[in-house]
Amino acid sequence: MCESNQTLHPQELARLRGLLMARYIVATVDISTIRKTCLQSIVLWRSQGMNSVLWDDWVKLLIGGSDQTLINALTDDSDEWCKNLRRAGPYAALIDPTVRAYIFSKPLTDLPTIDELADFKKLQQ
Repeated sequence: MCESNQTLHPQELARLRGLLMARYIVATVDISTIRKTCLQSIVLWRSQGMNSVLWDDWVKLLIGGSDQTLINALTDDSDEWCKNLRRAGPYAALIDPTVRAYIFSKPLTDLPTIDELADFKKLQQ
């Protein structure tokens, strides 16, 4: 990626950071925990009066989707449905706040790899 943060639309930078977090989650959290935690998040948010039309798709995916379809929803950057679904991703509780802060501290030109995030997490423990 050769664009700087100054020329990249803020929503695009947020999307790329969100994609990185979702890929990190898939690499570090087992699929059953992803399903359980995401469903719990949606239930909690709805009980607090929040809602997103995308959460219905998430619920269907989390309850009835195959593991591979769920992994694709979290990691595929070529599919518009996956990109759109991640805009309302219920997986925030699955990423350590220090890892999230580390990702958001980095410019687009220096976003960490999944391995670098794992190393960073180890150093924080």
